[in-house]
Amino acid sequence: MTPRPVLPSFPSPVRSPARLPVGPPRHAYLVETVDGVRHLVLDPTTLKALQAIPGVARVRLAP
Repeated sequence: MTPRPVLPSFPSPVRSPARLPVGPPRHAYLVETVDGVRHLVLDPTTLKALQAIPGVARVRLAP
């Protein structure tokens, strides 16, 4: 049994409450690993960075 790849977590920058963005994130990606596990990944990463992670089978924009 091979271990599951671990997707990196992206810490959000520390901001004052007055500067927090209002509304949904700009991008949401649905990432599927080779063993079929799906993850929802939000900004600040890019599509190419997610595709470069070992064990990632498919990346697409979330609906």
